[in-house]
Amino acid sequence: MLRTIRWVAMSEATILALVCAGAMGQEWELRAPLPGPRVEQACAAWDGLIYAIGDRNWSANHNDAFLYNPQGDTWTQLPDMPTGRGMAAAAAIDGMVYVVGGNNCFSNCWLRTFEAFDTMTGTWVTGLPNLPGAWPRGLLSACTVNGKLYVMGGVNSYYGVSSENFVYDPATELWSGAAPLPRVRGEHGAVALNGKVYLIGGMGGGGSSNLLSETDVYDSTTDTWSSAAPIPTPRLLPACAVSNGKIYVMGGGEDGANAPPLSIADVYDPETDLWTAGVPLPSPRRQHCAVGVDDVLFVIGGNDGAGDVATVFATLPPVTDDCNRNGTPDDEDIADGVSKDCNNNGTPDECELISDECPYQLGDVNNDGQVNQHDVVQFTLVLLGLDHCVCSVEAADINGDGVVNHGDVRPFMRLVRCNLGHRDPLREPKDPFVALMSLADELGVNLDLRTMLGDQIGQNTPANPQVGIEH
Repeated sequence: MLRTIRWVAMSEATILALVCAGAMGQEWELRAPLPGPRVEQACAAWDGLIYAIGDRNWSANHNDAFLYNPQGDTWTQLPDMPTGRGMAAAAAIDGMVYVVGGNNCFSNCWLRTFEAFDTMTGTWVTGLPNLPGAWPRGLLSACTVNGKLYVMGGVNSYYGVSSENFVYDPATELWSGAAPLPRVRGEHGAVALNGKVYLIGGMGGGGSSNLLSETDVYDSTTDTWSSAAPIPTPRLLPACAVSNGKIYVMGGGEDGANAPPLSIADVYDPETDLWTAGVPLPSPRRQHCAVGVDDVLFVIGGNDGAGDVATVFATLPPVTDDCNRNGTPDDEDIADGVSKDCNNNGTPDECELISDECPYQLGDVNNDGQVNQHDVVQFTLVLLGLDHCVCSVEAADINGDGVVNHGDVRPFMRLVRCNLGHRDPLREPKDPFVALMSLADELGVNLDLRTMLGDQIGQNTPANPQVGIEH
Protein backbone atom coordinates (compact mmCIF):
# COMPACT_ATOMS: atom_id res chain seq x y z
CA MET A 1 0.00 0.00 0.00
CA LEU A 2 1.30 3.43 -0.93
CA ARG A 3 1.54 5.69 2.11
CA THR A 4 2.89 9.23 2.02
CA ILE A 5 3.37 12.06 4.47
CA ARG A 6 3.70 15.57 3.07
CA TRP A 7 5.77 18.24 4.76
CA VAL A 8 5.46 21.83 3.51
CA ALA A 9 6.34 25.33 4.69
CA MET A 10 4.25 27.37 7.09
CA SER A 11 4.27 30.63 9.00
CA GLU A 12 5.78 30.54 12.49
CA ALA A 13 2.67 32.20 13.92
CA THR A 14 0.41 29.77 15.74
CA ILE A 15 -2.87 30.26 17.58
CA LEU A 16 -3.86 27.76 20.19
CA ALA A 17 -6.45 27.59 22.94
CA LEU A 18 -6.17 24.53 25.14
CA VAL A 19 -8.46 23.52 27.97
CA CYS A 20 -7.34 20.86 30.46
CA ALA A 21 -10.37 19.11 31.90
CA GLY A 22 -8.71 16.51 34.08
CA ALA A 23 -8.84 12.74 34.19
CA MET A 24 -12.64 12.55 33.96
CA GLY A 25 -12.70 14.48 30.69
CA GLN A 26 -13.35 13.42 27.12
CA GLU A 27 -12.20 15.13 23.96
CA TRP A 28 -14.85 15.75 21.30
CA GLU A 29 -14.23 15.66 17.57
CA LEU A 30 -16.47 16.09 14.56
CA ARG A 31 -17.33 12.97 12.53
CA ALA A 32 -19.05 12.45 9.19
CA PRO A 33 -22.62 13.81 9.45
CA LEU A 34 -25.80 11.85 8.98
CA PRO A 35 -27.10 11.85 5.40
CA GLY A 36 -29.70 14.36 6.60
CA PRO A 37 -30.96 16.07 9.78
CA ARG A 38 -32.62 13.67 12.22
CA VAL A 39 -34.39 14.14 15.54
CA GLU A 40 -35.75 11.61 18.03
CA GLN A 41 -34.38 8.70 16.02
CA ALA A 42 -33.61 5.32 17.55
CA CYS A 43 -29.96 4.26 17.78
CA ALA A 44 -28.20 1.04 18.76
CA ALA A 45 -24.81 -0.60 18.27
CA TRP A 46 -23.87 -4.12 17.27
CA ASP A 47 -20.47 -5.61 16.45
CA GLY A 48 -18.75 -2.23 16.42
CA LEU A 49 -21.27 -0.63 14.04
CA ILE A 50 -24.00 1.94 14.80
CA TYR A 51 -27.58 1.78 13.52
CA ALA A 52 -29.60 5.02 13.32
CA ILE A 53 -33.25 4.37 12.52
CA GLY A 54 -36.32 6.53 11.85
CA ASP A 55 -36.95 10.18 12.63
CA ARG A 56 -39.70 12.31 14.14
CA ASN A 57 -40.93 14.62 11.40
CA TRP A 58 -44.48 15.88 11.69
CA SER A 59 -44.92 16.25 7.94
CA ALA A 60 -43.50 12.82 7.02
CA ASN A 61 -42.00 10.52 9.62
CA HIS A 62 -39.02 8.80 8.09
CA ASN A 63 -38.67 5.07 7.86
CA ASP A 64 -35.13 5.16 6.54
CA ALA A 65 -32.27 3.51 8.38
CA PHE A 66 -28.54 4.11 8.26
CA LEU A 67 -25.41 2.21 9.25
CA TYR A 68 -22.35 4.05 10.57
CA ASN A 69 -18.87 2.51 10.49
CA PRO A 70 -16.69 4.29 13.09
CA GLN A 71 -13.48 2.92 11.59
CA GLY A 72 -14.10 4.26 8.12
CA ASP A 73 -16.19 7.25 9.29
CA THR A 74 -18.83 6.39 6.70
CA TRP A 75 -22.64 6.18 6.56
CA THR A 76 -24.48 3.58 4.47
CA GLN A 77 -28.22 3.55 3.80
CA LEU A 78 -30.03 0.36 4.80
CA PRO A 79 -33.41 -0.98 3.66
CA ASP A 80 -36.27 1.15 4.95
CA MET A 81 -37.92 0.22 8.23
CA PRO A 82 -41.40 -1.17 7.49
CA THR A 83 -43.09 1.34 9.83
CA GLY A 84 -41.97 4.95 9.62
CA ARG A 85 -41.77 6.56 13.05
CA GLY A 86 -39.86 8.67 15.52
CA MET A 87 -39.74 8.67 19.32
CA ALA A 88 -39.08 4.90 19.26
CA ALA A 89 -36.40 3.00 21.19
CA ALA A 90 -33.82 0.52 19.90
CA ALA A 91 -31.45 -2.09 21.29
CA ALA A 92 -29.49 -5.01 19.82
CA ILE A 93 -29.34 -8.70 20.76
CA ASP A 94 -27.41 -11.38 18.86
CA GLY A 95 -27.24 -9.47 15.59
CA MET A 96 -30.85 -8.28 15.70
CA VAL A 97 -31.57 -4.56 16.15
CA TYR A 98 -35.02 -4.27 17.73
CA VAL A 99 -37.12 -1.10 17.33
CA VAL A 100 -40.14 -0.67 19.61
CA GLY A 101 -42.94 1.86 20.08
CA GLY A 102 -42.85 5.43 18.83
CA ASN A 103 -45.17 7.85 17.06
CA ASN A 104 -45.89 8.40 13.37
CA CYS A 105 -48.10 11.47 13.15
CA PHE A 106 -48.58 14.92 14.68
CA SER A 107 -51.18 13.98 17.28
CA ASN A 108 -52.29 10.77 18.97
CA CYS A 109 -50.56 8.20 16.73
CA TRP A 110 -48.64 6.30 19.37
CA LEU A 111 -47.49 2.80 18.46
CA ARG A 112 -47.00 -0.65 19.93
CA THR A 113 -45.14 -1.72 16.77
CA PHE A 114 -42.19 -4.09 17.28
CA GLU A 115 -39.83 -4.77 14.37
CA ALA A 116 -36.24 -5.90 14.01
CA PHE A 117 -33.39 -5.46 11.55
CA ASP A 118 -31.35 -8.62 10.95
CA THR A 119 -27.74 -7.46 10.61
CA MET A 120 -26.68 -10.80 9.12
CA THR A 121 -29.18 -10.82 6.23
CA GLY A 122 -29.67 -7.08 5.89
CA THR A 123 -33.45 -7.43 6.02
CA TRP A 124 -36.28 -6.38 8.32
CA VAL A 125 -38.24 -8.89 10.38
CA THR A 126 -41.95 -8.19 10.90
CA GLY A 127 -44.72 -10.15 12.56
CA LEU A 128 -43.12 -9.94 15.99
CA PRO A 129 -45.52 -9.60 18.95
CA ASN A 130 -46.38 -5.97 19.62
CA LEU A 131 -45.41 -4.20 22.82
CA PRO A 132 -47.97 -5.05 25.52
CA GLY A 133 -49.25 -2.71 28.19
CA ALA A 134 -52.15 -0.44 29.02
CA TRP A 135 -51.62 1.74 25.96
CA PRO A 136 -49.22 2.34 23.05
CA ARG A 137 -46.41 4.78 23.69
CA GLY A 138 -43.21 6.45 22.55
CA LEU A 139 -40.39 8.41 24.18
CA LEU A 140 -39.61 5.19 26.06
CA SER A 141 -36.36 3.29 26.62
CA ALA A 142 -35.02 -0.10 25.52
CA CYS A 143 -31.95 -1.83 26.97
CA THR A 144 -30.37 -5.25 26.57
CA VAL A 145 -29.48 -7.25 29.68
CA ASN A 146 -28.39 -10.90 29.62
CA GLY A 147 -29.83 -11.54 26.19
CA LYS A 148 -33.24 -10.02 26.88
CA LEU A 149 -34.82 -6.70 25.93
CA TYR A 150 -36.19 -4.46 28.70
CA VAL A 151 -38.62 -1.72 27.60
CA MET A 152 -39.49 0.84 30.25
CA GLY A 153 -41.68 3.88 30.74
CA GLY A 154 -42.78 6.11 27.90
CA VAL A 155 -45.35 8.73 26.97
CA ASN A 156 -48.77 8.78 25.34
CA SER A 157 -50.12 12.32 24.94
CA TYR A 158 -53.68 11.07 25.45
CA TYR A 159 -53.15 8.80 28.48
CA GLY A 160 -50.06 10.25 30.17
CA VAL A 161 -46.71 8.85 31.35
CA SER A 162 -46.06 5.14 31.95
CA SER A 163 -44.38 3.19 34.74
CA GLU A 164 -44.62 -0.14 32.91
CA ASN A 165 -41.67 -2.50 32.50
CA PHE A 166 -41.79 -5.32 29.96
CA VAL A 167 -39.14 -7.84 28.98
CA TYR A 168 -38.88 -9.58 25.60
CA ASP A 169 -37.13 -12.94 25.29
CA PRO A 170 -35.90 -13.58 21.70
CA ALA A 171 -35.61 -17.30 22.45
CA THR A 172 -39.35 -17.65 23.02
CA GLU A 173 -40.48 -14.55 21.11
CA LEU A 174 -42.67 -13.66 24.07
CA TRP A 175 -43.19 -10.57 26.26
CA SER A 176 -43.60 -10.79 30.01
CA GLY A 177 -44.15 -8.24 32.75
CA ALA A 178 -41.40 -7.16 35.15
CA ALA A 179 -41.37 -5.03 38.29
CA PRO A 180 -42.86 -1.62 37.42
CA LEU A 181 -40.80 1.54 37.68
CA PRO A 182 -40.73 3.28 41.08
CA ARG A 183 -42.38 6.28 39.38
CA VAL A 184 -43.87 7.12 35.99
CA ARG A 185 -41.14 8.26 33.61
CA GLY A 186 -40.87 9.31 29.96
CA GLU A 187 -38.54 11.32 27.71
CA HIS A 188 -35.70 9.87 29.78
CA GLY A 189 -32.29 8.36 29.17
CA ALA A 190 -31.40 4.75 29.92
CA VAL A 191 -28.34 2.49 29.77
CA ALA A 192 -27.51 -1.08 30.73
CA LEU A 193 -24.34 -1.59 32.74
CA ASN A 194 -23.12 -4.62 34.69
CA GLY A 195 -26.46 -6.42 34.52
CA LYS A 196 -28.49 -3.40 35.64
CA VAL A 197 -30.61 -0.79 33.88
CA TYR A 198 -30.18 2.87 34.88
CA LEU A 199 -33.06 5.29 34.20
CA ILE A 200 -31.96 8.93 34.23
CA GLY A 201 -33.73 12.25 33.74
CA GLY A 202 -36.98 12.70 31.88
CA MET A 203 -40.35 13.73 33.23
CA GLY A 204 -42.88 12.32 35.64
CA GLY A 205 -46.61 12.85 35.81
CA GLY A 206 -47.98 16.34 35.35
CA GLY A 207 -46.18 17.25 32.15
CA SER A 208 -42.76 18.38 31.00
CA SER A 209 -42.31 20.83 33.87
CA ASN A 210 -42.06 17.88 36.29
CA LEU A 211 -38.40 17.05 35.68
CA LEU A 212 -37.03 13.99 37.45
CA SER A 213 -33.70 14.11 39.24
CA GLU A 214 -34.02 10.59 40.69
CA THR A 215 -31.83 7.84 39.24
CA ASP A 216 -33.66 4.52 39.35
CA VAL A 217 -31.69 1.27 39.02
CA TYR A 218 -33.26 -2.04 37.97
CA ASP A 219 -31.57 -5.35 38.82
CA SER A 220 -32.70 -7.96 36.31
CA THR A 221 -31.46 -10.89 38.41
CA THR A 222 -33.73 -10.02 41.37
CA ASP A 223 -36.43 -8.07 39.49
CA THR A 224 -36.07 -5.24 42.01
CA TRP A 225 -35.46 -1.49 41.97
CA SER A 226 -33.03 0.64 43.96
CA SER A 227 -31.94 4.27 43.97
CA ALA A 228 -28.66 5.86 42.93
CA ALA A 229 -27.39 9.41 43.39
CA PRO A 230 -29.68 11.97 41.70
CA ILE A 231 -28.42 13.67 38.56
CA PRO A 232 -27.16 17.25 39.22
CA THR A 233 -29.16 18.77 36.35
CA PRO A 234 -32.58 17.18 35.74
CA ARG A 235 -33.64 17.42 32.11
CA LEU A 236 -35.76 16.03 29.30
CA LEU A 237 -34.58 14.06 26.29
CA PRO A 238 -30.90 13.65 27.18
CA ALA A 239 -28.71 11.08 25.45
CA CYS A 240 -26.99 8.44 27.57
CA ALA A 241 -24.17 6.01 26.81
CA VAL A 242 -21.47 4.04 28.61
CA SER A 243 -17.70 4.50 28.28
CA ASN A 244 -14.97 3.03 30.47
CA GLY A 245 -17.49 1.73 32.99
CA LYS A 246 -19.11 5.13 33.52
CA ILE A 247 -22.44 6.56 32.40
CA TYR A 248 -22.43 9.76 30.35
CA VAL A 249 -25.59 11.88 30.19
CA MET A 250 -25.26 14.50 27.47
CA GLY A 251 -27.40 17.43 26.43
CA GLY A 252 -31.18 17.59 26.84
CA GLY A 253 -33.63 20.36 27.68
CA GLU A 254 -34.64 21.74 31.06
CA ASP A 255 -38.37 22.46 30.66
CA GLY A 256 -41.02 22.16 28.00
CA ALA A 257 -40.93 21.48 24.29
CA ASN A 258 -39.49 24.91 23.49
CA ALA A 259 -36.78 25.01 26.15
CA PRO A 260 -33.32 25.72 24.73
CA PRO A 261 -31.12 22.64 24.47
CA LEU A 262 -28.15 22.09 26.77
CA SER A 263 -24.54 21.17 26.06
CA ILE A 264 -23.69 19.94 29.56
CA ALA A 265 -22.44 16.42 30.21
CA ASP A 266 -22.79 14.67 33.56
CA VAL A 267 -20.75 11.55 34.34
CA TYR A 268 -21.89 8.89 36.81
CA ASP A 269 -19.53 6.38 38.38
CA PRO A 270 -21.45 3.35 39.73
CA GLU A 271 -18.44 2.31 41.82
CA THR A 272 -18.57 5.49 43.92
CA ASP A 273 -22.22 6.49 43.34
CA LEU A 274 -21.01 9.97 42.44
CA TRP A 275 -21.73 12.40 39.62
CA THR A 276 -19.03 14.64 38.15
CA ALA A 277 -19.04 17.24 35.39
CA GLY A 278 -17.84 15.99 32.01
CA VAL A 279 -16.60 17.99 29.05
CA PRO A 280 -19.62 19.72 27.46
CA LEU A 281 -20.73 18.92 23.94
CA PRO A 282 -19.27 21.25 21.30
CA SER A 283 -22.79 22.65 20.79
CA PRO A 284 -26.16 22.23 22.55
CA ARG A 285 -28.34 19.21 21.76
CA ARG A 286 -31.69 17.71 22.65
CA GLN A 287 -33.74 14.91 21.05
CA HIS A 288 -30.50 13.29 19.90
CA CYS A 289 -29.15 9.79 20.48
CA ALA A 290 -25.87 8.50 21.85
CA VAL A 291 -24.03 5.19 21.58
CA GLY A 292 -20.81 3.86 23.08
CA VAL A 293 -18.57 1.69 20.88
CA ASP A 294 -15.22 0.43 22.21
CA ASP A 295 -15.32 3.11 24.93
CA VAL A 296 -15.78 5.86 22.34
CA LEU A 297 -18.95 7.97 22.69
CA PHE A 298 -20.95 8.98 19.61
CA VAL A 299 -23.61 11.72 19.80
CA ILE A 300 -25.82 11.71 16.72
CA GLY A 301 -28.25 14.25 15.26
CA GLY A 302 -30.86 16.05 17.36
CA ASN A 303 -31.88 19.66 17.62
CA ASP A 304 -29.50 22.49 18.49
CA GLY A 305 -32.14 25.14 19.21
CA ALA A 306 -32.03 26.57 15.70
CA GLY A 307 -33.28 23.42 14.00
CA ASP A 308 -32.73 19.72 13.46
CA VAL A 309 -29.13 18.76 12.65
CA ALA A 310 -27.15 15.94 11.06
CA THR A 311 -24.02 16.58 13.10
CA VAL A 312 -22.13 13.72 14.74
CA PHE A 313 -19.68 14.20 17.61
CA ALA A 314 -17.35 11.53 18.97
CA THR A 315 -14.82 11.28 21.74
CA LEU A 316 -11.28 10.28 20.93
CA PRO A 317 -10.26 6.70 21.80
CA PRO A 318 -8.67 5.98 25.17
CA VAL A 319 -4.95 5.36 25.49
CA THR A 320 -4.26 1.82 24.32
CA ASP A 321 -0.55 1.92 23.51
CA ASP A 322 1.89 0.85 26.22
CA CYS A 323 4.61 3.15 24.91
CA ASN A 324 6.85 2.96 27.98
CA ARG A 325 6.41 -0.82 28.24
CA ASN A 326 5.34 -0.85 31.87
CA GLY A 327 2.65 -3.41 31.14
CA THR A 328 -0.30 -0.99 31.26
CA PRO A 329 -1.57 1.61 28.78
CA ASP A 330 -1.94 4.69 31.00
CA ASP A 331 -1.04 8.35 31.32
CA GLU A 332 2.59 7.33 31.79
CA ASP A 333 2.60 6.63 28.06
CA ILE A 334 2.14 10.25 27.03
CA ALA A 335 5.17 12.22 25.91
CA ASP A 336 7.59 13.67 28.43
CA GLY A 337 9.66 16.84 28.36
CA VAL A 338 7.04 19.48 27.60
CA SER A 339 8.62 22.90 27.18
CA LYS A 340 5.66 25.06 26.10
CA ASP A 341 2.93 26.44 28.36
CA CYS A 342 0.22 26.12 25.70
CA ASN A 343 -2.72 26.45 28.08
CA ASN A 344 -1.25 29.43 29.92
CA ASN A 345 -1.60 27.93 33.38
CA GLY A 346 1.81 29.21 34.41
CA THR A 347 3.81 26.01 34.00
CA PRO A 348 4.62 23.55 31.20
CA ASP A 349 3.04 20.31 32.36
CA GLU A 350 1.16 17.24 31.20
CA CYS A 351 -1.91 19.34 30.47
CA GLU A 352 -0.12 20.58 27.36
CA LEU A 353 -0.09 17.08 25.88
CA ILE A 354 -2.57 15.53 23.52
CA SER A 355 -4.05 12.76 25.64
CA ASP A 356 -7.43 11.43 26.68
CA GLU A 357 -6.87 12.74 30.20
CA CYS A 358 -6.38 16.26 28.91
CA PRO A 359 -9.02 17.43 26.40
CA TYR A 360 -8.20 20.41 24.24
CA GLN A 361 -9.93 22.94 22.07
CA LEU A 362 -7.86 23.98 19.09
CA GLY A 363 -7.78 27.20 17.20
CA ASP A 364 -6.53 27.56 13.63
CA VAL A 365 -3.02 26.40 14.51
CA ASN A 366 -1.77 26.10 10.94
CA ASN A 367 -3.45 29.32 9.80
CA ASP A 368 -5.30 27.79 6.85
CA GLY A 369 -8.59 29.45 7.73
CA GLN A 370 -10.16 26.28 9.12
CA VAL A 371 -10.21 24.43 12.43
CA ASN A 372 -9.88 20.75 11.59
CA GLN A 373 -7.75 17.63 12.00
CA HIS A 374 -4.69 19.30 10.48
CA ASP A 375 -4.57 21.64 13.47
CA VAL A 376 -4.36 18.62 15.79
CA VAL A 377 -1.30 17.35 13.94
CA GLN A 378 0.21 20.82 13.85
CA PHE A 379 -0.25 21.12 17.60
CA THR A 380 1.76 17.91 17.95
CA LEU A 381 4.56 19.54 15.97
CA VAL A 382 4.39 22.66 18.13
CA LEU A 383 4.93 20.53 21.20
CA LEU A 384 7.88 18.89 19.49
CA GLY A 385 9.44 22.27 18.80
CA LEU A 386 8.90 21.92 15.04
CA ASP A 387 6.86 25.10 14.64
CA HIS A 388 8.36 25.75 11.22
CA CYS A 389 6.94 22.57 9.65
CA VAL A 390 3.44 21.43 8.82
CA CYS A 391 2.22 17.90 8.23
CA SER A 392 -0.80 16.92 6.15
CA VAL A 393 -1.62 13.57 7.67
CA GLU A 394 -4.61 13.21 5.35
CA ALA A 395 -2.05 12.29 2.72
CA ALA A 396 -1.31 9.04 4.53
CA ASP A 397 -3.36 5.97 5.40
CA ILE A 398 -1.54 5.60 8.72
CA ASN A 399 -4.02 3.18 10.29
CA GLY A 400 -4.10 0.97 7.20
CA ASP A 401 -7.90 0.80 6.91
CA GLY A 402 -7.87 1.62 3.21
CA VAL A 403 -9.40 5.06 3.77
CA VAL A 404 -7.47 8.32 4.09
CA ASN A 405 -9.37 10.48 6.59
CA HIS A 406 -9.20 11.95 10.08
CA GLY A 407 -9.01 8.42 11.47
CA ASP A 408 -5.32 8.57 10.53
CA VAL A 409 -4.67 11.52 12.86
CA ARG A 410 -4.83 9.65 16.16
CA PRO A 411 -2.53 6.80 15.07
CA PHE A 412 -0.08 9.40 13.78
CA MET A 413 -0.07 11.25 17.09
CA ARG A 414 0.40 8.02 19.00
CA LEU A 415 3.32 7.02 16.82
CA VAL A 416 4.96 10.39 17.36
CA ARG A 417 4.39 10.19 21.13
CA CYS A 418 5.67 6.64 21.37
CA ASN A 419 8.68 7.48 19.24
CA LEU A 420 9.57 10.64 21.13
CA GLY A 421 8.42 10.51 24.73
CA HIS A 422 9.42 7.72 27.08
CA ARG A 423 9.75 7.59 30.82
CA ASP A 424 11.62 4.33 30.54
CA PRO A 425 15.01 5.14 32.15
CA LEU A 426 16.68 2.72 29.77
CA ARG A 427 15.56 4.74 26.77
CA GLU A 428 16.82 8.28 26.32
CA PRO A 429 14.45 10.80 24.70
CA LYS A 430 15.31 11.33 21.04
CA ASP A 431 16.02 14.51 19.16
CA PRO A 432 12.79 15.48 17.33
CA PHE A 433 14.35 15.24 13.89
CA VAL A 434 15.93 11.88 14.64
CA ALA A 435 12.64 10.68 16.08
CA LEU A 436 10.65 11.71 13.02
CA MET A 437 13.14 10.05 10.70
CA SER A 438 12.89 6.88 12.77
CA LEU A 439 9.09 7.16 12.69
CA ALA A 440 9.16 7.40 8.91
CA ASP A 441 11.26 4.26 8.74
CA GLU A 442 8.78 2.41 10.96
CA LEU A 443 5.88 3.51 8.76
CA GLY A 444 7.70 2.69 5.56
CA VAL A 445 7.23 6.28 4.45
CA ASN A 446 9.63 8.32 2.36
CA LEU A 447 10.07 11.50 4.40
CA ASP A 448 11.51 14.80 3.18
CA LEU A 449 11.50 17.34 6.01
CA ARG A 450 12.08 20.96 5.05
CA THR A 451 12.17 24.28 6.84
CA MET A 452 9.81 27.09 5.98
CA LEU A 453 12.55 28.47 3.70
CA GLY A 454 12.68 25.20 1.81
CA ASP A 455 16.08 24.11 3.09
CA GLN A 456 16.35 20.37 3.39
CA ILE A 457 17.13 19.38 6.98
CA GLY A 458 16.66 15.65 6.80
CA GLN A 459 15.76 12.82 4.49
CA ASN A 460 15.36 9.09 4.81
CA THR A 461 14.93 6.34 2.26
CA PRO A 462 13.07 3.33 3.63
CA ALA A 463 13.86 -0.17 2.48
CA ASN A 464 10.38 -0.69 1.03
CA PRO A 465 10.69 0.36 -2.64
CA GLN A 466 6.91 0.67 -3.12
CA VAL A 467 6.43 3.73 -0.92
CA GLY A 468 6.18 7.17 -2.45
CA ILE A 469 6.62 10.82 -1.58
CA GLU A 470 4.21 13.70 -2.07
CA HIS A 471 5.53 17.25 -2.22
